[in-house]
Amino acid sequence: MSTARIIIKNTGILFLGEVISRLLSFFLIIIIARHLGDVGLGKYSFVFAFVGIFSIFSDFGTNTYMIRELSRDRSLAVKYFGNAFIFKLAVSTIAILLPVIFIFLTRQPQEIKIGILLAAVSMFAYYMIFPFKAILTAFEVQSYQSLYLISERVIAFILGAFVLYKGYGLLTLLIVLVMSNVTSWILLYKLVSKNIVKLKPEFDFIFIKSFIKNSFPFWFTIVFMTIYFKIDTVMLSFLKGYAATGWYNASYKIIDALSFIPFIVITAVFPVMSKFYAKKHKLLHLLYEKSFYYLSLLAMPLGLGITLLANRIILFVYNKEFINSVIALQILIWALVLIYINYLMGYLLNSIDKQKLFTLTTGISVILNILLNFILIPIYSFKGAAIATVATEIVNFIMLFNFTSKNGHHINLFRMIYKPFVATIIMGIFLINLSRMHLLILIPLSMLIYFVAILLMGGIMKDDIKILLSFVKKQE
Repeated sequence: MSTARIIIKNTGILFLGEVISRLLSFFLIIIIARHLGDVGLGKYSFVFAFVGIFSIFSDFGTNTYMIRELSRDRSLAVKYFGNAFIFKLAVSTIAILLPVIFIFLTRQPQEIKIGILLAAVSMFAYYMIFPFKAILTAFEVQSYQSLYLISERVIAFILGAFVLYKGYGLLTLLIVLVMSNVTSWILLYKLVSKNIVKLKPEFDFIFIKSFIKNSFPFWFTIVFMTIYFKIDTVMLSFLKGYAATGWYNASYKIIDALSFIPFIVITAVFPVMSKFYAKKHKLLHLLYEKSFYYLSLLAMPLGLGITLLANRIILFVYNKEFINSVIALQILIWALVLIYINYLMGYLLNSIDKQKLFTLTTGISVILNILLNFILIPIYSFKGAAIATVATEIVNFIMLFNFTSKNGHHINLFRMIYKPFVATIIMGIFLINLSRMHLLILIPLSMLIYFVAILLMGGIMKDDIKILLSFVKKQE
């Protein structure tokens, strides 16, 4: 199978798995919000955000480095897999002990302390999945990854919904999530070991030392990104309480549910970009350019559409208790628009051995985000956290675009966005004039109008796949 066909196949498989798992996750959040209220959702979000902050000690960048190296030479899989597993076991243990120790030193309620303990156990099983996911990504076998995603979410959703409908609280829900993560880890272990690479735990000190050294630039990026995506929830909880945290996260969960698109594109494209950098530089730029365009094409209408419909979306998904989440959603959606492109540019830098530049941009972004949160949250509460997120993504975009351009991958921004921009304006006019329609009719109809406008302007190029296929055939 050619490289282009592999990308298309893997993207499709991942898309299906991510859509199903994200939908189930989002439906579970809706049930949590409706049964536990804004405070309950705030506590749930805080527990996982707090534990998640310490996940920076669970990886050290080994996952990304392992994917890149195995994409170039799969014969090293047994060596990397065995050592990565032992290393991951050690650091993940540290990563779950630290939040438990720290939370028990605070004056948080007993429910929160026990919740942190349960969330830590659940996250331990989640951390131990990453060496297996790295193997799947490097070998470009995404069907097992989708199977894992779906199975974990199905278990979590069914059992989670059951205990909430039965009137149980936050702690029982967290016990369910522990069960779903452990069960899914066992499934993924069996799939990978039986069908791809058998796990042979190994501790080669010299190899692990080199492994960690080469992974460090990726780790710093992960550290900064983890803090960036978790710190606002933690700060809101301490500074403004669980209700404000719940309102903010009600919007943030919608953003998170829509963020799967750049994730699946990068998961499918990153191993290929890494291979192309070693052998086919011209094709690497073509792949990057096409990914940039189509991610922009998807992100722009999403931004305007959700901005115009935020009030109706929040009331439809949650209830009037979360009306304060509307303004947060209208602000945060523009951070997602930028994330679509920033994620791609960052992983392009990783694929061309410029990971230190990605680390630099994420480091600056984290510092900026923390400063803005400290300034804006005391004044504007959850709205301040949302503004800080968007401002940070704007700065991040400027830095990443500058670095990718200086390293041989400049893109004409006007050529990339003018057709999606015009089609988005047309869609926006439609939304404003027909806003009285039912939401479930209005959204798909507006999507249809947008893509018809794009088609009429020649914005979706029918020959893109053919061109890529023929280009790959010439290069192989």
